[in-house]
Amino acid sequence: MAIRLSKKGWNNVLIFSCMFMILLFNYTSNMFASNSVKTSIQPLVESSQLIQAIDFSGIEIQRLGATWRVLSKIPTANITQPKEFIETWSKQPLEQIERSPMVLDSAISIPVVVWLSGKSEGQIYEFVIDHQEQSVYIHDKTKDVWFALKYSQLYQFIPREIVDA
Repeated sequence: MAIRLSKKGWNNVLIFSCMFMILLFNYTSNMFASNSVKTSIQPLVESSQLIQAIDFSGIEIQRLGATWRVLSKIPTANITQPKEFIETWSKQPLEQIERSPMVLDSAISIPVVVWLSGKSEGQIYEFVIDHQEQSVYIHDKTKDVWFALKYSQLYQFIPREIVDA
């Protein structure tokens, strides 16, 4: 029993088989790509940990009972709501990336030390900021992991006076 199709019929068979192959390749590549890149979304400081102080290398926010005080070596620093920085550090989820990013020579590096309750050593974070590319990466030196941060969120994590200095 032979299948007899006209030239137009065979063309339709070829077109549909090509479309099927394209869909198959597209689906399998998406499936393999999603399994190979594993990113997690988490805040820099776990919400279960209590932040005692954040040292921005020139400006320090310290817990004073239930309130916060700001100590600054920068005379133009004006931080009126230090609690907002603390909440951002413990609640803002960030995307963890697999490996260290490639950055240009124009990028600046700002170290930040976070002191947690019950810990004898501070957690060190390095903010790598490239104003030209408008990219920000955070390296958690304690856990040796990298996070990507939107450039528009930078001033929620670090005071403007530190970044623009």
